[in-house]
Amino acid sequence: EINFNYPNLRNDKILFSESPGFVFEVEENNKDKVQNIFKKYKLFVHTLGKTSKNKKLTITNSKKKIIDLSIEKMKKAWTTGFVDALK
Repeated sequence: EINFNYPNLRNDKILFSESPGFVFEVEENNKDKVQNIFKKYKLFVHTLGKTSKNKKLTITNSKKKIIDLSIEKMKKAWTTGFVDALK
């Protein structure tokens, strides 16, 4: 589940921007430690969302759902999309 709060940005800019950075997952009980390490080096940390067990990708922007897809549908599109496009 990914939650953005950028009401003035178009959804395509939010989803496909190529701004530098990286994403990693941190257990909730280590979140403060990681944030403090980043602060020490004057690096910006942005919490995107949380991992859930519902086997879906849900992305919202300013409380409006912009993507709500099952992992299975995304996997199928990724593994067969090019072949299907050539038909």
